[in-house]
Amino acid sequence: MARQLLSFILAAWATYYKPVAAFYWLPTRAWELMLGALLALGVVKPARRQWAAECAAAIGIALILFAALSYGKTTPFPGLSALPPTLGAALILYTGQEGRMTLVGRLLGLWPLHFVGLISYSLYLWHWPLIVFGKFYFGEEAGSVVMSSIVIASFVPAALSWRFIEQPFRVKRASLARGRIFVLSGSAIAVAVVCSMGIVETAGFPARFPAAVLSVLDRHQYEEARYGECHLASERHLTARNLCLRGAEGQKASFVLIGDSHAAALAGGIFKAAREVGLAGYQLSDSGWRPTFPYIRLSRDWQDRWMNDQLTEMLENPAISRVLIVVNWGSAIGQRYLASGKVVEGTRAVPAGIVALVQRYPQKHFILLEDTPAARSFGVRNLAYSMLFHRTFDPRIPADDYRRERDALHEALRPVSRQSNVSWVSISDALCDERYCYGQRNGRTIYYDLDHLTTQFAEEHASTLGRLFQNVKVAR
Repeated sequence: MARQLLSFILAAWATYYKPVAAFYWLPTRAWELMLGALLALGVVKPARRQWAAECAAAIGIALILFAALSYGKTTPFPGLSALPPTLGAALILYTGQEGRMTLVGRLLGLWPLHFVGLISYSLYLWHWPLIVFGKFYFGEEAGSVVMSSIVIASFVPAALSWRFIEQPFRVKRASLARGRIFVLSGSAIAVAVVCSMGIVETAGFPARFPAAVLSVLDRHQYEEARYGECHLASERHLTARNLCLRGAEGQKASFVLIGDSHAAALAGGIFKAAREVGLAGYQLSDSGWRPTFPYIRLSRDWQDRWMNDQLTEMLENPAISRVLIVVNWGSAIGQRYLASGKVVEGTRAVPAGIVALVQRYPQKHFILLEDTPAARSFGVRNLAYSMLFHRTFDPRIPADDYRRERDALHEALRPVSRQSNVSWVSISDALCDERYCYGQRNGRTIYYDLDHLTTQFAEEHASTLGRLFQNVKVAR
């Protein structure tokens, strides 16, 4: 019990401070397994009275339904959020000990639900690959009807594999010698390892694709164009004293471009615009970094501290009069941050952090670029799939949807907009008309992925990005 409690406490802590480790690490999930083990070992005695069992089962199903209906993408998991569904399942199992039957037990014992339970493991293995391949074939924007049909269709291979693989194995394994089981299992693992090594070494057997598709998917060109040598400052150990100086040759830096990979994606066009007006500046960007200190991301605290230190030193330079901030605002607000040992939601941390930054340097002009349209159907990968499966590639989203998202972000960032030394700039008119926002222009994709514009597009629209250098105060 003590170990189980320790595992639960560790999970509750790690879910906020080390979320990836908390999800996959056995010590943070062990308490869930131990809960089932306590029931299996008979540590918890069965309920003596029927009414108590009925109440426990009802509470159990209610806890599971609560989690299923109320949890969303932003729900921190596992941690405390794993307690309702785990405890709910344990309560239902608990009330079924010694063959006791409750109302919930009778409901779950109905043939359709019982059958789903029988094939559940096979269904678990089959449904996700089919969904992934369905998205490849039909496109990322495949509707709910298509996705629901795929899930329903996955019951067929799940039932077949349960009947002809799972069941024979369960029935016949008693007749198999232990040594033979190890030999067969080891052989299967060896084959899987060899095949996996082949896939890794050949980068996924690219020769199976047509040359035109491979050209579109050329990852090297993508990363070189997007990142260059000036991005990923913390990884490259770029300090305020050796950052990339870009723009007009022979000019001293008068501005700095800061932000995440969105800043890197647009950097080519921004510095081209700077050259056209005779300005030069530095680039300080890193993957996922936003200048929200003292708020730092939970999972990349070392990176954020490094970047914040460089930014502080950079902004102490009186020659830097203009600070261009280009980040994925929607993503930034959707994350959690850490400050003074406390976890803070992005809706609070991002505006508070940016306000703290601009108020710290009132003599500098901060220009913030609005989020550009984003959609799952955008990007070179979707173009490649459309070529491979002979689909029409016409990525677009309703302009009204983009405007609603943009307005919601501006509302969340209103404290920033109120600052006298802050301006907002938009380039959405280069991407949208009255009806749609587009993922391609003139038959060519203008996005690398769902939200990063291509360097080529940025450079071709340098004049539009030149708005970042205009002395315009945009009221919000």
